[in-house]
Amino acid sequence: MKVMRAAWVAAALFGITVTAEAKLTVTGTPADKATWDKLVAQCTKASPSLKMVFDKINNTPGKDVKVDLVRNKKKVYVDSFCTNEVDLSDLEDYPALDPAKVIDRCELLAHFMAERLHAVCNPMQPGETKSDWFRRAHQEGIDAENRYRMDIGYTDKICQHTAAPGGKKVCHLWKDNTKTYDAIAEERSETGYVGSNALTVPGKMVLTVDTTQNNYDVIDLPEYAGGGQRVVAGYNGSIAIDIEPFEAPNHALIRVTSIELEAPAITLAVVPMPHELSPRDSDDMMTVPISTSTGVNRVTLDPAGWQFGVINLKTNQVWVSYTGKIVNDLYPESDPMPIFSTVTGIWNPRNNTIHLHTAAAFLDGVPGDTDLHWLGSDIGR
Repeated sequence: MKVMRAAWVAAALFGITVTAEAKLTVTGTPADKATWDKLVAQCTKASPSLKMVFDKINNTPGKDVKVDLVRNKKKVYVDSFCTNEVDLSDLEDYPALDPAKVIDRCELLAHFMAERLHAVCNPMQPGETKSDWFRRAHQEGIDAENRYRMDIGYTDKICQHTAAPGGKKVCHLWKDNTKTYDAIAEERSETGYVGSNALTVPGKMVLTVDTTQNNYDVIDLPEYAGGGQRVVAGYNGSIAIDIEPFEAPNHALIRVTSIELEAPAITLAVVPMPHELSPRDSDDMMTVPISTSTGVNRVTLDPAGWQFGVINLKTNQVWVSYTGKIVNDLYPESDPMPIFSTVTGIWNPRNNTIHLHTAAAFLDGVPGDTDLHWLGSDIGR
């Protein structure tokens, strides 16, 4: 697609609604600003419509579009409309320049930068509520996402993003009424794997945990388990996957067919109540845990749940979501702890390895409908 240089032509072409001009002010550490600059360069190169958003911000001084770069901030998920913060750690949990039905970093960037541009150039009108003003800007963000998706060759369209009140998952609603999910990352995890063979399409592979690497998982415990955070290190085991052709060019579909992982015991702050209490004897006594130690944690796949992933065959970027279950001394096979996880990583074809970054495996959370808009959830703060 030929990109026209005249601003009014581009604005008409890409549907950008602007009534004043702006400039961009970015604050943060030198390292974070360098990361930001690299992301912006990558994304604007891939997307003419996103480049036009930044050109409109940068070319003519006027009102500021502000970006305050932060990392791992509890009250910010990706970005805060009210404080202008952008959490780079959250952005990095999403894949880069990746595929159909997957939200990537550039799409998020398109959303909140177009949203902020619209907000500074189209202030609240007399009698307009803050929420209504935000919704106007937010719709511009949704439109920018779909322009970005068209730029990279996808016909699917996003309609909305929502989040559960507990703030542990994001639901992406698409125009065809399908839904995809991402876990919200407050916990982090890193695990290295070695593949059993070279990647082929179609093909199969077993990924075995590389125990020579520093594998760990930082977990936020549910309140009924006493809450708090635990670091679990020393994973071992394997994940089996099928690789299949995918409708999008230069991509392949990943299906997780088996998970057999073990992790050391952790100690909870309280004795948890099991999900389902069952009769123990004729007096109808109930079986409850009597220890705060989980014992060895065994993680397996829930075959009835979500198990979808994609690999970009040009960039080797991998994105996978799956549902599983944890069995230990406190949660037996008959009443396991459910888990939903989103992982990203880069496949290395030279040595058949991958380092997976888990974008929050949240416990006791089965993907489902949600009801709180995630980008606007802090509008009142």
